[in-house]
Amino acid sequence: MKILVYNPTSQFAVYISSVAIELNKKHHVLLLTQSEKGEMHNDVEKYGLQSYGFESNTKNTIINLYKQLRFLLRFIKQNKIDVIISHNHPCNLVSVIAQLFCKARFILCRHHTDIVALGTNRNAKIMDSIINYLGKELIVPSDKTINQMVNIEGVQRSKIYKIPYAYNFNDYPPINNLVENELRERFKNSILLITVGRLIEGKRIEELIKEFVIWSKENENLKLLVLGDGPNRSKIEDLIEHYNQKNNIFLLGRKQNILDYISASDLVIHISESETSCSVTKEAGLCKKPVIVCDDVGDFNEYILHNKNGFVVPKYNYSNELKTIISAFCANKSQFKYLGNSLHDDVYKKFSIENIIHQYYNLLDCK
Repeated sequence: MKILVYNPTSQFAVYISSVAIELNKKHHVLLLTQSEKGEMHNDVEKYGLQSYGFESNTKNTIINLYKQLRFLLRFIKQNKIDVIISHNHPCNLVSVIAQLFCKARFILCRHHTDIVALGTNRNAKIMDSIINYLGKELIVPSDKTINQMVNIEGVQRSKIYKIPYAYNFNDYPPINNLVENELRERFKNSILLITVGRLIEGKRIEELIKEFVIWSKENENLKLLVLGDGPNRSKIEDLIEHYNQKNNIFLLGRKQNILDYISASDLVIHISESETSCSVTKEAGLCKKPVIVCDDVGDFNEYILHNKNGFVVPKYNYSNELKTIISAFCANKSQFKYLGNSLHDDVYKKFSIENIIHQYYNLLDCK
């Protein structure tokens, strides 16, 4: 069987490349992105996969859609593709239109839960409606996403398959201890907090900064590293300046070596109000670092237990709980080392590629 993994960007996403690489052991898998070749292509090519990139080089949405659709249909025909596993809005929209013009089987992977419904992006809402209506098979990684799609968006339950994100954890590059040495030298005797994610609405970086200002009044040795980029960057920079926190909060931008920074930090904080299945918390587990997450967000409730392998705070009105956790952590961070160790074991057990790939094989074999 010839399978095409179709993704919008070439950015490294181990939960996508891991599945492609594993499926290639039994099938012939190709990778195609709607961008020029980059990190993801380099990753899969190490394992012998063929990879391609096509960027339309136009900012006009309709023209871009047409060019991507035309390219995809030609690619499917020329390479005799049997199945397309498509990821995210841009590719899923092209895919549901392409299935009207070819016999290949299209399986759509959705990587958001309620952020579109909570947001104000009208185009995203329209795309969700089109994809939900025309899509024949949809993969999601969490019960939370299923409930959102069925109960709120009206998607037929029979079209949805739950398959957790799957990781080849060995595919992550080894930790570079130089990063930790540099950070520890720069921030001697400090407790390093880190948050990782796109600087967009829903990730609540602004809210985290406001909470941090409160914590720092009682814990002067706190520092916050913010990894990621996005449209809210200038707004966040202004907020940091407004609170006079330039010496305590550091916007480091998007980093390829995320694990180096997580490994160098003491505590990972992720108070996003919308996720499907967050990779950052798995990466924290990989580094044996404790995490703070919010209840009823993504799949956190399926594997993170408060005071067992992480900290779980309410989705809203979490200020008091966060302050209590931070105060206790600052008082004696070593007593919470067990949380990172437990998270490491639970993440490996639940999300390792060898424990999940059979679900993809079952889905591919069902038709």
